[in-house]
Amino acid sequence: MQRVLVLTLAALVAGCSAAAPSTVRPVSTPSGSALPSTESAPPSSAPVGPSASAENLTFSGTANKKTRLFTEDGALQISYKIMSHASFVVDLDQPDGTNVASVANLVGSAKLTTWAYGSAGAVYLDVTAHGPWTISVVQLAQSPAMAVPVKFSGTTEITTPTITFVGGETWTYKGDGSFLVDLISATDGTTVQNLVTTSGPGADNTVPYVTGALALRVTATGAWTVSITQ
Repeated sequence: MQRVLVLTLAALVAGCSAAAPSTVRPVSTPSGSALPSTESAPPSSAPVGPSASAENLTFSGTANKKTRLFTEDGALQISYKIMSHASFVVDLDQPDGTNVASVANLVGSAKLTTWAYGSAGAVYLDVTAHGPWTISVVQLAQSPAMAVPVKFSGTTEITTPTITFVGGETWTYKGDGSFLVDLISATDGTTVQNLVTTSGPGADNTVPYVTGALALRVTATGAWTVSITQ
């Protein structure tokens, strides 16, 4: 039986905060721009060496920071909370500055869980923030597979846990901003197939040409919902 993926995305109302009631929901993401805090501190010095063994990690701060090195070897469950009216950007980078994955890129306060996949080895989080934040990282050999039906929603970018695809999806988009959905490998995080790339309202049908343990990487500038049903 074919599983169907339905995506809907509505633009945020200017000047208002948005809340997304789901497992991957920012609690609010005010639209528009905000000036950085004058109290922001410069980035910390280069990260120190990685931990020798897998562990659960917690980092926090109130301004820009580069965390200590840790190891990516499988799946990283990354949960963050930010209280701010300004921008919050988090990148997963290698010691030489090579970007492995985008973890967060939003404006305003949020509480969200996302995922990173791969075996990049030693990595660190490069945080740009203008308010109190906390990030928790759980190191796993692999992401637990989600049972269908599943539903995700939010107002910003996320990468989902592993989902077992058997083919077939439809999507609709009602926002004015950009909307990008990629099907990625749950093993190394590489893009397997682009499902949606659009700006402004639209609707289409796409059939993924691969099946198996995969994840969705969603990049959006408005409120969105993803549902997978059998």
